[in-house]
Amino acid sequence: MTDGPYLEIKEVVGGFIHIVADDIDEAVAVAGGWPGIRVGDKIEVRPVMER
Repeated sequence: MTDGPYLEIKEVVGGFIHIVADDIDEAVAVAGGWPGIRVGDKIEVRPVMER
């Protein structure tokens, strides 16, 4: 049960970072070595296509 049509705080995305890389492998390597990422943290890397 919730208080209304609002997301629970645990379901809110903390933010995003846009990385420009030649391929997905390079983006994963950059994201994996990002300062502030701790053991157990989860990251998601998604490709974005330009038109």
